[in-house]
Amino acid sequence: MDVHFLVDFLANSTLLYFFLELVSVQLKSDLSIPQNSSKFIALYVLLTVFKRALELLHNHLNLEILWSLIFVIFLAIVVITYKYHSFRRKYIMANIFNRFSL
Repeated sequence: MDVHFLVDFLANSTLLYFFLELVSVQLKSDLSIPQNSSKFIALYVLLTVFKRALELLHNHLNLEILWSLIFVIFLAIVVITYKYHSFRRKYIMANIFNRFSL
């Protein structure tokens, strides 16, 4: 994989907005992206993924693409598992507090 391609990919302003949002949420900051910009960025990312998927259909499957797909599937599983456990912990704690409140 070309290093310049990776740097250009990570320097994409859309990805940087999402990373900034993730960091601000983790730091419990009041910094946020405006709602309309958020919707536009999400739509832009969705269309970009669709465009890349169409480009992938026209290429032959090689080892680099296969490893990329495996990595993406692994990341999806990690994110879903993390969010499931964090929501479950929050829901259980909320139920415990509601049961014992007067």
